[in-house]
Amino acid sequence: MKKAIRLLALLMAMLLLFSVVGCKSNGDEWEEFSVFEDVEVDGGETLTSSGSKKVVKKKKVKVTDKKDEGLISSDKLLPQEELFAKSNLKGTKLTYVTGSEEIEPQVQYSLDMLKNKWGVDADYVIYSNSQLPSVVATMVASGNPPDVAHVADTDLIRYAYTNLAIPIDDYIVRNDPVWDCEDAFNAFTFNGKLYGMPWNEEISTKYFVWYNKTYLKEVGAEDPYELYKAGKWDVDAYHRVAKKAVKFESDGKTVKTYGSMCWNPSVIMAFFGERAVTEQSNGTWKVTIDSAAGMEGLQLIHDMCADNSLKLTGGYKEFGNRQTAMIIERDKNAIGNYDYYNVMEDEIGMVPLPSSKYGSFGFVNTDGCFILKGAKNPIAAVAMRYYDRLFVVHTSDAEKKAAGYEVYEKASNKISDEHKAIALDFEKNNCTAMLDSKLYALTNWTTGEGLGSAFWKDLTENGKQPAQLVDSVKSQIKSCLKNTVGASNVVN
Repeated sequence: MKKAIRLLALLMAMLLLFSVVGCKSNGDEWEEFSVFEDVEVDGGETLTSSGSKKVVKKKKVKVTDKKDEGLISSDKLLPQEELFAKSNLKGTKLTYVTGSEEIEPQVQYSLDMLKNKWGVDADYVIYSNSQLPSVVATMVASGNPPDVAHVADTDLIRYAYTNLAIPIDDYIVRNDPVWDCEDAFNAFTFNGKLYGMPWNEEISTKYFVWYNKTYLKEVGAEDPYELYKAGKWDVDAYHRVAKKAVKFESDGKTVKTYGSMCWNPSVIMAFFGERAVTEQSNGTWKVTIDSAAGMEGLQLIHDMCADNSLKLTGGYKEFGNRQTAMIIERDKNAIGNYDYYNVMEDEIGMVPLPSSKYGSFGFVNTDGCFILKGAKNPIAAVAMRYYDRLFVVHTSDAEKKAAGYEVYEKASNKISDEHKAIALDFEKNNCTAMLDSKLYALTNWTTGEGLGSAFWKDLTENGKQPAQLVDSVKSQIKSCLKNTVGASNVVN
């Protein structure tokens, strides 16, 4: 979390009114707010905020760093809260989806803010993440759905195109400082409309290559970060390092250590800038799995699975016990949930995804929330997730404790400062584009036809080459795509 701006000796006080310009919501236009500082100058003369009779002169200050400290206890309404205030929420009710009856501190804070600040009562229904995709249509058809539910972007697009989720542009003030998450908003925007709110995590939505630096050194493999610094971390280098890391048991057949693991083959396709299904500029969709880039991605997956330098599986526990030298995942899933920074004796390295001749790409799966069609209290649903994010991302532990809320005393889910610097440098200076997956959601590969599992098994286990599979699979994907977005929205 960024620390609050602290002015030194001459700072008497700071009044923050966040600037909101030109953002319309429900037809109302926000005023433009200015930021002023109270500073002693010119022999004791005092500059005060706009509207005071004591003003000698005004000084407009542009704040470049968001001020996190104090947001939770501030009595000033932030821009998003101005919309809440206009929405007459008092006496209304919110129903949200949760995976358990346990109320976490950030949820409790959200519920308290809804009740105490806006007069909203809340209740919940329990569905697991795995249950939710199959029951959304039933909930909407019942005419009495919950207001807000958790979702991953790979599922949300399906709900958007089948008219089960509603656009939320009118309920979001995107330049509010709490919503500092344009990558997430972009991932949740379909056909030019915003359908999802980001979850309360930060950098953990993005995939990187985590590697056992100690192990790679032992087997004489190159260090991926040294290759990255030299501008040589590409798909060939990734395959070369992973292949060098493969180790067998004494029988010479059973794999003891795989070169790398990744449960999501779409991430490997992203090395080449390919999504396999692509939205065109006019809003139509096209199956592109057989593009030149797509075929290179499929060939890499085939070749690496054949020589054990890649295994399409989770890899989380395997990384901790040296059953894989590398894992391609998000930091929370790959490192944080297992506290590997602290419990592994081996040193952990991290690099961005390898580049290809098509560019240097990142990959995102953004967890978030959507509002169901027929929701009775959409603005309260936004408020709940807004305060959830404010509490988790923008509030210090000291503030949480001072306000009477539990603080999880562990940093295991956090990326290290060293690795965060690598990630931020990549996104700022090297990332051609941040990709996400639409293949599974739009084609229902994970349900129904069983198409996806059969295709990947043929490619990775049965030894079939991409050229043998792609013509048939392309027509099947196209058929599934038409069922999701409509035949008229799919082009050849």
